[in-house]
Amino acid sequence: MFVVGDVAWITDKDGDVLPQLGSVALQAGEHAGENIARIVAGKEPKPFEYNDKGTMAAIARGAAVAQLHSGRTMKGEMAFLAWGAVHLTLLSAWEDRTKAMVNWTWSGFSHERSGRILVGEKER
Repeated sequence: MFVVGDVAWITDKDGDVLPQLGSVALQAGEHAGENIARIVAGKEPKPFEYNDKGTMAAIARGAAVAQLHSGRTMKGEMAFLAWGAVHLTLLSAWEDRTKAMVNWTWSGFSHERSGRILVGEKER
């Protein structure tokens, strides 16, 4: 059984628990797929090795923080632009990237959010 993402208790090679972040989930998911293919081919699975690329968080419109693996940090607009660039590159299809750019541009000019999800109430 393989478990990845938010329900997984994933540790690094030293036994320290890794944070439940998107980068950990992406790498763990890819690794699980590779191990499943190894098992199907009759080979031994390999242990998971996490490659820490750093952490980013958008805080507000035009403001974010970033800490790279090297310890270097960024904040403010520059970190916000880096956050957007990273998220665009992680989207799998050009259509998704284009839609995100259009939505972000519209949101920047209109100060409206697109793609909201309403839970528990009907829209009036």
